Amino acid sequence: MLKLSEDEARGLDAIYKGALVAGLILGSAWTLTQYFLHRAEERETAAIEARKPFLEKRFQVYNEIVLATATIVTNADPTEVKKAKANFWVLYSGPLTLVEDRQVKDAVVQFGECINESAKCDELMVRDRAETIAAFCRESVGEGWGVRFPHAPRNVRAIIQ
Repeated sequence: MLKLSEDEARGLDAIYKGALVAGLILGSAWTLTQYFLHRAEERETAAIEARKPFLEKRFQVYNEIVLATATIVTNADPTEVKKAKANFWVLYSGPLTLVEDRQVKDAVVQFGECINESAKCDELMVRDRAETIAAFCRESVGEGWGVRFPHAPRNVRAIIQ
């Protein structure tokens, strides 16, 4: 058995106690760090839950405006186009103003100017503006949910040719 002098025993005791204190400090720091990380995660989740009704409504209205613009530019039936234009103007004047962001608003205004009876927009311009609305709506929805979607091509015909 190893014989230690009293000074050596005190030295070892001090080292053990120091290691114990250091372990307690490190353990406490780790626990505190995990606590604050968990709290930050909970705050983020609560913020998303608080925004959820607005984001769902935004998605619904964006879906309706994109459907209306797509119907306007693709449907050959004049009565369907007339209904889609009426729906577009209702959304433009009301529900869309509650949920849109700046890019979507600008794109919708430009599309509205193009489908106005006195406008001098050709079919390609109208179609391009409808695609722009869809792209900006997609980006806006993604930003709201904190999701980054890959960019969709804007002008498909230019890429194909």
